[in-house]
Amino acid sequence: PPMGVSKACSSCVRTADVKEACTQCDRFVCQNCSRLCSSCNALTCSLCSVVE
Repeated sequence: PPMGVSKACSSCVRTADVKEACTQCDRFVCQNCSRLCSSCNALTCSLCSVVE
């Protein structure tokens, strides 16, 4: 994973549902490793990149 991705971020994508993961990642704890999710255009952890 990219630099800056933390356990806090991985906890945000613990769900299998992509849109739900995007929602979970739109949180203060994840803002340092957030990016635009291609599935829902929401800020999410870089771990969401698996959908690309």
